[in-house]
Amino acid sequence: MELVLADTLLSQCLDAGALLRAVCGEDGTLSVERAETLRFLLQRVAAAEGGGWSGQGADGEDPAALRLAREAALGHCLPALLRTGGAPAAKPPEPEQLRLVRASCGALRSCASLVGPPLAERLAQEALASLEAGAGAGRLWTEAAVELLAAVAPWLEEPALLGRTVAVALRLLRGDAGDEEESRALLVAGRLLPALGRNHAALGHVWEGLLLTPEGATTRGSRTLLVLSALSDAVFPAGAQLQDVGSDGETASLLDARLHSSFWRVVQKGLTESDASCRKRARYLLKRAVDVSAKLHAECRCAADAANGPCLFWWCAEENDQLIQFWENYILIMETLEGNQIHVIKPVLPKLNSLYEHAVLEDRWLFHPSWHMCIYKRMFESENKTLTREGVIHFLEVWQTKYLPTSPGFSEFIIGPLMDALSESSLYSRSSGQMMGTCPPLAIKLQMFLATFLTNLPEEEKSSFLLKFIQKMSNRHWCAVPILFLSMALAYIPACGALDAKGLLALRDVLQCTMITHQILLRGAAQCYLLKAALRLTDVLCDWLYVNDKYFRRPLNCDVPQDKTALSVYVQVLVQDYLKTPKAHIRLVATMILLAADVEEMKHERNGNGSTERIELKALLNPLLDVLLKLGTNPYISTLKTDKSLQLLLKLLLTCPIKCSSPQVDGLMMFLQNSFLTTTESILDFLLRRLTANELNTIADLERCNLYLTVLSELMNFCSINSWKKGPSICNFMSSLINASLYHLQEISSEKEVKLGEQIQKVVSMASLSVVCDIIGQKPDLQLQSLPAVDTLKTVILCAQVNPVLKKPCSLENNSSFEEPTSHQGWGKIVARYIHDQWVCLRFILNDYQNVFKDKNLQQILSDQKCAEILQFALEAITILPSDHVLPVFHCMKILVSQLLGMTESLCIEAFDLTWKIISSLSNTQLIFWPNLKAFVQFVFDPEVLAAAAKNKSQAYTKIKEGEDQLKTSICTFLAVLSHFDVILQNVSEKVKPFQLVDYLEQKKMEGYTIVGVEQTAKSCDLTEYCFPEKCLLLLGNEHEGIPANLIQQLDVCVEIPQQGIIRSLNVHVSGALLIWEYTRQQILKEKE
Repeated sequence: MELVLADTLLSQCLDAGALLRAVCGEDGTLSVERAETLRFLLQRVAAAEGGGWSGQGADGEDPAALRLAREAALGHCLPALLRTGGAPAAKPPEPEQLRLVRASCGALRSCASLVGPPLAERLAQEALASLEAGAGAGRLWTEAAVELLAAVAPWLEEPALLGRTVAVALRLLRGDAGDEEESRALLVAGRLLPALGRNHAALGHVWEGLLLTPEGATTRGSRTLLVLSALSDAVFPAGAQLQDVGSDGETASLLDARLHSSFWRVVQKGLTESDASCRKRARYLLKRAVDVSAKLHAECRCAADAANGPCLFWWCAEENDQLIQFWENYILIMETLEGNQIHVIKPVLPKLNSLYEHAVLEDRWLFHPSWHMCIYKRMFESENKTLTREGVIHFLEVWQTKYLPTSPGFSEFIIGPLMDALSESSLYSRSSGQMMGTCPPLAIKLQMFLATFLTNLPEEEKSSFLLKFIQKMSNRHWCAVPILFLSMALAYIPACGALDAKGLLALRDVLQCTMITHQILLRGAAQCYLLKAALRLTDVLCDWLYVNDKYFRRPLNCDVPQDKTALSVYVQVLVQDYLKTPKAHIRLVATMILLAADVEEMKHERNGNGSTERIELKALLNPLLDVLLKLGTNPYISTLKTDKSLQLLLKLLLTCPIKCSSPQVDGLMMFLQNSFLTTTESILDFLLRRLTANELNTIADLERCNLYLTVLSELMNFCSINSWKKGPSICNFMSSLINASLYHLQEISSEKEVKLGEQIQKVVSMASLSVVCDIIGQKPDLQLQSLPAVDTLKTVILCAQVNPVLKKPCSLENNSSFEEPTSHQGWGKIVARYIHDQWVCLRFILNDYQNVFKDKNLQQILSDQKCAEILQFALEAITILPSDHVLPVFHCMKILVSQLLGMTESLCIEAFDLTWKIISSLSNTQLIFWPNLKAFVQFVFDPEVLAAAAKNKSQAYTKIKEGEDQLKTSICTFLAVLSHFDVILQNVSEKVKPFQLVDYLEQKKMEGYTIVGVEQTAKSCDLTEYCFPEKCLLLLGNEHEGIPANLIQQLDVCVEIPQQGIIRSLNVHVSGALLIWEYTRQQILKEKE
């Protein structure tokens, strides 16, 4: 209809100028709608004149069409573009502004096609002046200038102007990394440079600027690939083209990209880029090159990198079929790797072996080995660690199964991408059925590979390769597992003198690197393998160690007695300094104590000393034991020293392998245990005083309370394992702690003002009781259950108010710290902890009531009515507590619901519903989510609950069935919606042939449409966050490959559908349905507003 209307209007109007003025308005100022109308009319005029300028009639009288084109270009379109200038450079263009620019440039393109180079060059001069001078009044803003140059580029002829235009375009292409510069560079890469490349006079300048980068300049590979994929029809031989690409209807090509090594280096770099769009463009260019070569059936060879080495690309007619098979397999592997799913990729991996069969002939490479490295690099950098592991194993195995000629590229590849991949600890997992302690398969393959590869290297290259390999081990932070197996691989290299003094210094750096790893046994094993490697790979070790011994010593500020080792003196000083210094590395101190203890024990055994006194070891522990023994009797020890001594004791208890040791065999462990046990009574007296005597009275003291209670738990665990003989001491301690804590909880202040110290003591008391309950429940061998104080605890907790309100103090104590007021903002967290600890005590009581024979006192208190009240309080608790505090509440609900389901079913159903709402809204943090989910499942799917619900066909059973039916209904509804969208897609899609898409998309841009593509790129927008414009064209890709690489630069926006897991793509109908629905939803909301 638009075409008919335009043609009728042009044929009936005798005065084209009058028509032009009518379209442009009385004042000549173009609006968006007028500019789009003008573009359409001029496009029809150009079509009526035979497609545009043909170089004829330049000296004769201008026809009416040419006058109309000049008047439209210089009198209306260019002024409209100039009026959009002057905006701040950092401000992005408005959508309406962008529509005006595109419509005006579309009109100018038609004008240039009518008038030819004179008008095109005048417009280009205006655009270049704006780009060189910058945005401002009377100048075009950058995006408008680029669009204008792209519109007139096909009709530029003057050589100096062409060179100037290409130089400006390349300068913008090499812009900085900022968002604004990046968007301009992409615009130049996607619009201007391809337009210049289609001008045969400018193609050579564009090619040289892209691939022959001047010194000091940098061009991002992604931008270069964007230009090359858009120019793919121009940079390959013309005889293989499937359709005409020249503006004059004839196909011509001035270049053959296949002959340039720089082109192939760009393609190879693109194949391994992290951005999926770059990889797609690189594969597209590789496919085009292979298709062209197969169709031409002619000799082709680019320059070789080395004198006798293979070139990056070659072709010959005699081996046409073999070459096609090689490259088809190669491209198939690279495309399959995009799926990132091991079950899809694994069947294709045998084709990688066939690539080696084609690539190697006797002792030389027919194809450059860098092509194989691209495949491995993609696998090594995959998000799927299983795929990474398969790639590493395949690379290591190929050197065992095939003879591969040496290549400098392989050595660099091993030092770079391979070692980067080997730094992932998860790759070294054992296979099923392997015994604990055996070497994992990958580590064994690594040993064999490194030995084979180094053996095959020329002698003059071995030393350099080993040095770089060892330096890479020290140039980054390695985890303990990878550094262990790399060290093991070095140790199994056949003996040779490949390492000199520089290599030994590199090994020393690795030793220092491994010192920061946490696992003592792994660190020691790695050090042993590195020492073995030094002995096998060098002949100068003894002389070097003698000269460089000072580098391995830790400096000491005191003399070492003759009867002691430097290590024991160092550790003794380390412990003394630790107890005095506010900030010290506690893990280092604990680890060094145990290490020194091992050394002293080895020394003890080697000397054959039958004495069990271990005087040196006692001296090692004395600084710590002295403080611990005085804790209960000396109240004047500084808080810093008491806290640090308890922290060190706690770290030793957690680090020392007490649980798996056998004192009858391990004399050292027995000595350490006895040393710690001697301090137990003193520590218990100290803890009792601190937890019950109102000494903890500030908010900062709550962290100290956590330390004390953690020490208490570990100490009870320690005493339980070692069957401590002083059981009455523990019973007395527990009774005193329970009674004092209950006293503080029941104490009622006579003062109106709530004091901070009193409230903190209540929090400490409830926390103490919760830890006591856990100890009693988890350590039955301590026989604390029968204590009278425990019965009192049960009665008081059951009779106390549940979920009490712990009032916030009105003022601070006089002795509070300066930082205390800011801590009051977290009083809610303190109350949450208080309620959580109360539920821990209730969990202990309910578990005890459920598991043992019910005594009369508990039976009287825990009536059905009381249980229902507690369940009601539990529902309240899970709504007010944070997600990391609700676990004990769930445990209590499990016991209560199983007892109350037959009596108060509605309350139990409410518990089910509310608990599920809490679980479904939980954070996905593993430490919080999974324990709570486990407790929920145990609670809701308790066998007693399910049996009762199914037996009585109760409301709970009915509710489960209703939920199942509702789920089925939801699924059916979703499938119906997808089916509906499938019909919509068939109705609204427009038929366009693939080779017409570039022109079609450019046409739609000029008509004011925003081109939106469904594609995963580095700058993709999340579908849930993107706001669709009203005039929107949706471009969907193929099922497997997505949007073709030569069309991505036409997109205004890339939208990505958010997903979970490792699935990378959806069915194209599903993707289209989701976007159409989101577009429709947004438009409906706009209409309502």
